[in-house]
Amino acid sequence: METGLKIADFESLLVDFKEPYEKVKQALTKLKTCETFNEVFPEFIELNDAQWEQFQSDWIRITAKLTREEDIEFVRQSFMPLTYNLYEYYVDLSDPKLTVFGIAYAHQKTSGWFKYLLFENLEELIQSDLEQVEFATLKQHCQVNFSEGFAKYF
Repeated sequence: METGLKIADFESLLVDFKEPYEKVKQALTKLKTCETFNEVFPEFIELNDAQWEQFQSDWIRITAKLTREEDIEFVRQSFMPLTYNLYEYYVDLSDPKLTVFGIAYAHQKTSGWFKYLLFENLEELIQSDLEQVEFATLKQHCQVNFSEGFAKYF
């Protein structure tokens, strides 16, 4: 995965990441056709192309304003936010597996960023029979991953 990559704007992002960007949009469109997915993950909403572009552009602007070294090292402009205006789940477009994850910052005895896994491989997920996928179980595992990640800072 890229580190320290500086992306000026949405068009610059597409120079390096057009193919994975389009794959992610298509994958989410397919996931939104699955009733069980929608029940378990209502925070994933369907967006049109202009909304996706605006959302990603907003993310690029937000990350360009980061000043703390710790934030700059962890939070990537190549992250594609997947939950509109919630910034809850992401895909790193520089990751060939298109892993879906959440990020959080712990403010405890020690502090720092951590990732927690939701879907290990987005492409494999959408190629499966979505009606057979146990999305509720995947969300529970994600919550456990979050708790375990958070616990490291106590």
